[in-house]
This record gives sequence, structure tokens and C-alpha cells, in this order.
Amino acid sequence: YFAGFITALCVQPDVEVWVYYTGGALDAQSDALKNVAHCFLHVKTGLLRTITDICALDLDVMIFPDLAMDSQQQVFAAWRLARVQIALYGHPISTGLTQMDVYFSAAAIEPDQAQADYSERLNLLPELGAALHAPKFVPARAVQDADSSATAKLLCVQNLAKLTPEFDLAISEILANSTANLTFIDRQPVHTARYLARLRNQLLAQGVAFERIKLISACAFNEFMQHLADADLVLDSPWFSGGATSVDTLSVGTPILTWESRFARGRQTSAMLQMLDLGELVASNKNDFVAKALAIMGDQNRQMRLRSQITENSHRLFGAAATQQFVAEVLALAHAPNNEFAAKPN
Repeated sequence: YFAGFITALCVQPDVEVWVYYTGGALDAQSDALKNVAHCFLHVKTGLLRTITDICALDLDVMIFPDLAMDSQQQVFAAWRLARVQIALYGHPISTGLTQMDVYFSAAAIEPDQAQADYSERLNLLPELGAALHAPKFVPARAVQDADSSATAKLLCVQNLAKLTPEFDLAISEILANSTANLTFIDRQPVHTARYLARLRNQLLAQGVAFERIKLISACAFNEFMQHLADADLVLDSPWFSGGATSVDTLSVGTPILTWESRFARGRQTSAMLQMLDLGELVASNKNDFVAKALAIMGDQNRQMRLRSQITENSHRLFGAAATQQFVAEVLALAHAPNNEFAAKPN
């Protein structure tokens, strides 16, 4: 989502970029950053030792791409480690930290008067406010059954921790009024078992056989993309929508139905769909979500039209405008007067 922001900073003249990588394993993306950064450090030492080392650098700016997704980054963010500290919307919720000065979000996902939702100064980048690139692997859809009565394939690829009881009610109503099956991804067996135990009760209350819920194991990216391509309809999670997974879904041309909510965290997928002129895939409440899902599943011609429109317009999701503005604003912040973001004691 944001790696392109960092690489763009790395090629700026008179800019040194130090990357502190807190992930467990290195991968192709971390290797790419390592190749362009002034210094790339894989954080393995104790937190206090790392904090001491960072403080010694006397940084002008420190950027946190996805606070709340990594416990180590959360600890770092609670300290004043640079003159200006910035959060990106990898986890689209205000940090609430006094040490965080600026929050970069996207104009397309924020509601009106969004500044009131943030303790930081809110800076809005154009459109989706990210450095998105089309996936290199886009699989062809498997041959589909021409029989209009064939069982529809619904897919939800969101982390099960995002799913609320109201979503359980919505999908139980969808299944109760159709012959569709719904597939989830089993990323963490313990969490999956807990979620399915809750869902089972809701399905039984609606008279829906639990066997219509399917699971696929966490898999390699190419296989994941094939699952997306083969689905008839992907269901987004309300209140906390998809981000990268929604980009992947639209990249393969599969319709995704979302349920827009009040805050940015529930508006990423709807923003993508609006950019593709597909507001018909944005529901406003539970009943609307159920009605739209049933209508789309029951109309193969509409499904084909949606796929065609997504494929034709998905390029709109990818562009350099946000990266260019981000670099310009970060460099301006690096040279801002010292009193604009006065250092706050830890």
C-alpha cells in the first residue's frame, strides 16, 4: 500500500531514509526497500536499545505506515523519536497519541469534517491516498456452469476478527433466501473456530444448514487470486472494510459488495467502487446489503456487466498523484519551523 511512498523518498536528493523493519521474516518487498534505503535495519534487539539508537539519529521525520498492526511499532510511536512524527492509514484509525503530529489519509475515504475524528493534524492525499500497483498475476476465471440454477459462490476474504454479529445476521439472511454457499479463509484456526461457533447459532436460527459454510486454508498469493477470480460475489466486512484485499478483488474483475459506515475504516472499499462508477455495489445498511446480494446473485447478465465494467475501469485505482503529493508534504514538514511541531516530553 505504502512501499512506493518510501521508495520515492529514497531517491530524493539530500534525503537519507532509514528503514526499521519490525516484521518477522524478510520478503521481496522488504528486499526492495533494503536496496534503495540509506540504511535498512531488521529490528531484532530489545525495544529500549532500538529506541536509544533511533534517538541518536536526531531524525527530522519518522513515518509509521500501519500503527496498531504491529505491537513493536505501537511502543515506538509512544515515544518522541523525531521532530515530526507521521502516521499513515495502514490501520485507518487515529492513534490518539500526543507524540503523533500528522495523520495522512485519503480524500476518497474520509467523510466531511473528518478532522474531528483525529487527534493528529489530518492531511488528505488525493483519491485513495496510497501507492497502489496492479497485481502482476491476474488469473483467468475458471469455466463457469452455464446453468442459471447452479449454486452461487460467495466469498469473504476478510480477517474474521473484523466480522460483527450484524454481519452474521446479514449473511444468514442471504443464505436463507438463496442456494448460495459462502467461503471464508482460515488464517488462524483458533479464531476461526470461535467465529464459526458464533455464526452457527445465527444460521440455525434462520434455518440454514451449517454445511453451506466452506473454508479454505491460507494460501500462496497466486492461489488466493484464483479464489477471488472464481467467486461470483465477494462480501466485504462492514465497519472495517477491506483495503489491499479489495484492490486484489477488483483487479481480477470480481464484483465486491460493501456496506459503507461512518468512519474511514469502513469506507475504503466503497471509495474504490465509487471511483469505478459502481455505487450500486455500496450498501447503506444491513437490509440494503442483503437485498443487493440477492439481486446480484439472481442476475447473471448483471454479474457479467459488473465484471466488464470493473475490468475496463480498474486502472483508475492506480496512479502516482498520491505519491507525488506525499513526498512534497513530507519534505515540507521536514523543513517546517521547530515551533510548528514542538517536541513533547515522553
